[in-house]
Amino acid sequence: LGTKEVWDGKFRIVVWDIPEKSKNVRNLFRRRLKEWGFYLWQKSVWVGKRNVTVKLRNLIKEFEMEDYVAVIESTDPYLSTLK
Repeated sequence: LGTKEVWDGKFRIVVWDIPEKSKNVRNLFRRRLKEWGFYLWQKSVWVGKRNVTVKLRNLIKEFEMEDYVAVIESTDPYLSTLK
């Protein structure tokens, strides 16, 4: 989280399987996740604390990846032990 951001207690989980033909989009998406503080949990599963769900969904729509990406919010405390 940024220095002025307060965590709302929700983890954002991004699960994706973007096809090889969209490799450039996949790389841009991965870069954006890193910029927003997400970390890789498992292959193509990223977890973050920042409240960027609306931004994520807008980005997914902009890149036309709705069929390949899911964004899930969770308050499961187990997720804080991952990393």
